[in-house]
This record gives sequence, structure tokens and C-alpha cells, in this order.
Amino acid sequence: MRNQNKGFTLIELMMTIAIAAILLTLAAPSFRDLLLNNRIATQTNDLISDLALARSEAAKRGGRVTICTSSDGATCTNSNWDEGRILFVDASPYGAVGTGDTILRVREKLANNNTLTSSAFTNTNYIQYFSSGIADSSGSFKLCDSRTGAHGNSISISNTGRASTTKSVTCP
Repeated sequence: MRNQNKGFTLIELMMTIAIAAILLTLAAPSFRDLLLNNRIATQTNDLISDLALARSEAAKRGGRVTICTSSDGATCTNSNWDEGRILFVDASPYGAVGTGDTILRVREKLANNNTLTSSAFTNTNYIQYFSSGIADSSGSFKLCDSRTGAHGNSISISNTGRASTTKSVTCP
């Protein structure tokens, strides 16, 4: 009778590794797209959350709340929206963090070279919400990722201060 060993032969092991390599090669691009789509969805939701918080805090506190561009997380700067932003209770109507202002939230620079640009707002570096919940101006943001083509979202702010989203906009 022949002695039967338990285990794999070298040929069986090599075939298993080859099949696994083929499957990983096919799955990797789809997984990358999934990660990029989830990242842009998260960043869109973060912006909508910030706008909603600013609107509700302005109404709750009976005063002005501002969202402004900030590259350092402490002061309003004349930077791009993708460099970061802060949300604060604005005791002075100037759209800048001053004495007596309370910072409510800080957002860091967008990951993965994603871009966030604004258009049609009265002030290019900040948006203010009044105690009525109305924004100082209407406009829109365009959030784009590093891929070319239709990989971005548009966030619009109406005259009443309400934010809405359009998915899969064409990005530069």
C-alpha cells in the first residue's frame, strides 16, 4: 500500500497563487474607485453638515454664524476652500474670528488632492448665516476628486440658506 502524505504539492500551491494573483489584478481598480467614491461622498457630507450646523446654531443662538476658509484652523485666511475651514459664532459682523467669537468646528485640508471651489457667493472666503437661518448670499460649491471626468459633487445654497447636492458633476 502506498503511503499518503497530507499536504499540498508544489504545483497545487503555485496554481493557487496564480489564481489569487489574477483575481487581485481584476479587483484592484474597482476597489480604488470604491475608495475614491466613498471619500468624495464623505467630504460632501462633511460640508453639508457644516452648513446645516451653521444655520441651526445661528437660529438657536439668535446671532450670526460664519464659515470661512482657514489654512491654520484658528483664523480666517484668504485661502482656497480645500485648504480647510472653520465654523464659528461671529460676534462681529466682519466674517473674521475675533475676540469673543466661539469656534464650533474646524475642518482640515481635503485629502487626496481633492478640490473645493465656490462660485456666485458675495464673499469668496466666507458664508454667514443670520439668526433667521438665511445665508448672506446664495451660491454653490464644486467638490472634485483627482480623477478626470465626471467625478464630483455640486453643493448649492439657496436664498433661504438651505443646502442641496447634485452628484456626478463634470470636473475640470
